[in-house]
Amino acid sequence: MRKNILLGLFFGFFVPLTLVAQTREDAVAIATAMWETRRIANNVEVRQMRWPLLYGCAQTVTVAEITPKHGVAFDVAVADGGATVGEMARRSKAMAAINGSYFDIHKRSAITYLRQGRNLIDTTTTAELALRVTGAVRVHGRRVHIMPWNKGIERRYRCHHGSTLASGHLLLYQGKGVLLRSSGMGFVVDKHPRSAIAITSRGTVLFVTVDGRHPGYAGGG
Repeated sequence: MRKNILLGLFFGFFVPLTLVAQTREDAVAIATAMWETRRIANNVEVRQMRWPLLYGCAQTVTVAEITPKHGVAFDVAVADGGATVGEMARRSKAMAAINGSYFDIHKRSAITYLRQGRNLIDTTTTAELALRVTGAVRVHGRRVHIMPWNKGIERRYRCHHGSTLASGHLLLYQGKGVLLRSSGMGFVVDKHPRSAIAITSRGTVLFVTVDGRHPGYAGGG
């Protein structure tokens, strides 16, 4: 039986921790963290840690590490009717899910590029390309590929295999840091709930979430 891992098209993804100088206390807190770990499937391990004070406020971070083995498939789900990540995951019987990109909550419509096979579902708005959409993720079966993205790439893009979802910011590419650029740096500097996807050198896939907007519990990144 194929087990699904979802990248949901919900409300955010690929975004950085706040650009605040890391103190010695922050570095020690991260290095000595005692993560709560549990395995929810043979190939999915979830780790969570809560810091009372990290980067100036309380932080709660969750990391799901997925080993792409035979029988595992990644896919993109599009939220309908304001469904949450959890609701979409349960409906799709997914083992793990994460916010995938940006969504207009008032119009209930996507605002970034999404292609599923030969079906082009949406394109990225000009405002999003200027503000934060600098990367994309393509999933095909158990394969996950992260790539740079911009207006020119989107115009020329014709891959019909799997699903491709544009998002941002792209933080690392081929092991090197990517310069953050934005038409509004407030989005980068201000604290928000954050989520990200990464591929490790071992080939495992990380779903990372930084909770936010919960004073005393999670200040956001």
